[in-house]
Amino acid sequence: MDSALQLFVRKARAARRQAGARVAGYAHALRRPPADPELLRQALHDSCDVATLLDGLRTQRAPFFFGRGEASAIAAELETSVPGWRERTLRDADRIATGVVRLLGHDRVDLRARGTAVDGAHRIPWHEDPGSGFRWDPRAYYRLIDVPYDSGADIKLPWELSRCQHLPTLGMAYAASGDERYAGALTAQIDDWIGANPPGYGVNWVCTMDVAIRVVNWLWACRLVADAAASTDAFLTRLAASLVAHGRHIARNIERYEGGVTTNHTLADYTGLLYLGIALPDLRESDGWVTSAMAGVADCMRTQVLPDGAAFESSIPYHRLVLEMFLGCHVLAERNGRPFDADYRASLERMLEFVLHYSRPDGLAPVIGDSDDGRLQILSDYFDWRPQDHRYLLGAGAALLGRADFAAAAEGASGAAEEAAWLLGPGSRTPPPAARARGSRRFGPSGRYVMRDGESYAIVCADPVGTAGLGNHKHNDILAFELVLDGAPIVVDPGSYLYTSDLSARDSFRATSAHSTVRVDGAEQNRFAGAFGMSPDARVEVERWETGAALDLLGARHSGYERLPAPVSHRRVAALIKQPLAWIVLDSLEGAGEHRVESFVHLAPGGSAAASPPGEGALEAARTALATLDVDAAALQPELAIRYANVAIVPLGCEGSEVESGWVAARYGQRVAAPVVRLAGPSAPGLTFGYVVVPTTSP
Repeated sequence: MDSALQLFVRKARAARRQAGARVAGYAHALRRPPADPELLRQALHDSCDVATLLDGLRTQRAPFFFGRGEASAIAAELETSVPGWRERTLRDADRIATGVVRLLGHDRVDLRARGTAVDGAHRIPWHEDPGSGFRWDPRAYYRLIDVPYDSGADIKLPWELSRCQHLPTLGMAYAASGDERYAGALTAQIDDWIGANPPGYGVNWVCTMDVAIRVVNWLWACRLVADAAASTDAFLTRLAASLVAHGRHIARNIERYEGGVTTNHTLADYTGLLYLGIALPDLRESDGWVTSAMAGVADCMRTQVLPDGAAFESSIPYHRLVLEMFLGCHVLAERNGRPFDADYRASLERMLEFVLHYSRPDGLAPVIGDSDDGRLQILSDYFDWRPQDHRYLLGAGAALLGRADFAAAAEGASGAAEEAAWLLGPGSRTPPPAARARGSRRFGPSGRYVMRDGESYAIVCADPVGTAGLGNHKHNDILAFELVLDGAPIVVDPGSYLYTSDLSARDSFRATSAHSTVRVDGAEQNRFAGAFGMSPDARVEVERWETGAALDLLGARHSGYERLPAPVSHRRVAALIKQPLAWIVLDSLEGAGEHRVESFVHLAPGGSAAASPPGEGALEAARTALATLDVDAAALQPELAIRYANVAIVPLGCEGSEVESGWVAARYGQRVAAPVVRLAGPSAPGLTFGYVVVPTTSP
């Protein structure tokens, strides 16, 4: 036998052994399951029968976020207190009932146009990426399904559809109107999913997190239509049997990583298990699920949330996602007499305070780190909610914690009243808004530094690789920033765009050059370690932080370029000068050798940038601002200035400037063009270079 054939045979045998081991680990999926009633009888406590279980689901014997009959009361409150709420909810539900959903970057996906008709009934394409048309085999055992990296097919799209986050809107529409159409559409879609996704088979069992989020949304949806005619014994039996399968699947597949590291996936797994165990107390396994889930969620709070309240995954969008989960678990557990401890509640409040401070003057959140628009559930404006607006969490936090400053920050924010009402039940009261001046704030453990002066704002990143060094959602954004001057966004983080379907785009959006920081010799601050990993090359040291009436200033350095053949470290001073208003960035390299140095400034989309003299007024403001830091204004280079909107970017100590075309992805799967300023820094270390951003009197 020649060597090539021997190698082939060895690989084939190894593959068979591996597949056999993986299949054996889920042996129950290979056995023909009993009929749903029999499955439930076997799963129930001896003192309970199927009829009792179904009665508990209808009467909501186990407290949810609202009790029996309270959904319509909440809907009536919202109809009175939130102008247009009923009309928007029914409009969105009408679209969903006809098969139209929102999937990440696809705002309107018509499932009926993409699905198939079977025996006269429409089947939803649960296994398809509607963007590429790629379909996964529904008969494939879930552990043998691979993510099709860099193929153009996005596995997140079938996962997102199967989270069923559109279904609570149908339930809310039923609560508002009593129209059985909405309940019928809701139960029909769950029935269709169950029929198309047998436990353990197909793409929608691959990621435990998505299985768990589906559980949460099914429970929300079915609690909202518990008294509808569509909630028949037959439907509730199928639903309960499927939920048993979901719970067992989650319990067997909790997502932990090397060294026991947990992530937002782990938290989602435990969240689904907690909701399920509480909602179905008649099951033998429920107590165990609740006990392990409570311990798991509490452990995630201790390990994933830093002392300053920020989540540890180096991502502000993922902070929003995990806060939704921690908040929901807190309320649900407390309603069922199993509250988390005081430390958990205190950490939850710090997480909300982080939201309060990172929100920009326009109410939107910076898209720092990875973002896939992830949510646990969507309780308002299904088709129109904005991934960058996190203030609905402050609305719930205001009512839960009695925080008047949270209420003031959430006032007028889309979804704030709805989130509080559904999570906290009818009659929940938000304190009268009482705005407090939000000053500058240091979030040291997470490396986020927020500077504020009225309608001007900056947030600077000074964080190492997060998630205990895993870097799953970290970008190379060390010493990068977002900037708002006089209420207008000027410099923004470009976001994420896509994950597995286009690895080149993924890397380009998390690259050093995609952020408003310095790149040396074309190298990354931290080397990439796969699509969801980053080598912790850069150590970050904050040397100076001060705030005051005249200025806010951060001085920091990182070691990411010390691994170069001629090692250097990057030091940056960033300052918000409050009168006259200006933003100053001063960079320097320390080390030896000649280097190619580039400094990038990523401007907000919607405007054009071009080389243009700054004007004497802007130049004088730049000189005055530099004097505040005792920097010689002679280094200013008005001949290299760039004008954008109503600001001028005036370099100092640079060797050239140019405007390039870049991208900003404020939402997953969507990107828009935006200008990027690229400055050439001096090639020799030891020299200071940078720029001043100042308002101009005319565009």
